[in-house]
Amino acid sequence: MESRIEDLEIRSAHQERTIEQLSEQIRAQHHAVEALQAQVRYLHTRLEAIKDTAVAPASEEGPPPHY
Repeated sequence: MESRIEDLEIRSAHQERTIEQLSEQIRAQHHAVEALQAQVRYLHTRLEAIKDTAVAPASEEGPPPHY
């Protein structure tokens, strides 16, 4: 009986360690996702600013210059 209890305690300790490692991994991934989302928002803002200041291409009249 004592051996079974000891085995359960060992399993419980391993499971606790595994859960803590998984929780830490989730926290790290959450921070990485937040950083990526911030970068996407920044790039989107920059792209919109560039798009607003971009000059429209000149209308093409007549044949291309190589004719």
